[in-house]
Amino acid sequence: MKKSTVPVIVFFNASVIIAGLRSPNGGSAKLLNFTKQRKIAAIVSNIIVNEVLKHQVKISMNHYQIIDYLEKRFHILPEPSSALIDRYS
Repeated sequence: MKKSTVPVIVFFNASVIIAGLRSPNGGSAKLLNFTKQRKIAAIVSNIIVNEVLKHQVKISMNHYQIIDYLEKRFHILPEPSSALIDRYS
């Protein structure tokens, strides 16, 4: 019988995504490759997406390429509500 495995769920911050896109041989790039191979379930929020876009000059991709890349590899969560932020602040 084949053993069923549940992928590890990883919440990425913007610096890991930017570093992984800038340097194809680093640890961050390895994590991004795991998202492509579906070895991990990758999650980001809209806040993280906006942060990556804000620093797109550091990446050799345009706005649309970044959005396409993230949408294909990540589950993008909406921004948390103000009430939730207040609760944990």
